[in-house]
Amino acid sequence: MNTEKNELSFEVLSDNGNIVAKQYTTVFKNADILFSTMTELGIVLC
Repeated sequence: MNTEKNELSFEVLSDNGNIVAKQYTTVFKNADILFSTMTELGIVLC
C-alpha cells in the first residue's frame, strides 16, 4: 500500500489486467489517438 508515499488517508486499489472488471462489465481499450491526445494534454495514464 502506498498511502505513505502519496500522503493519502485512504487505500488505493488497482486492477492490473482488468481481472476484476472483466467479471462485472465489458472492458475495452481506448483508441491510440485518445491515449496520445490525453498524454499531450498532461493527463497521466497508468
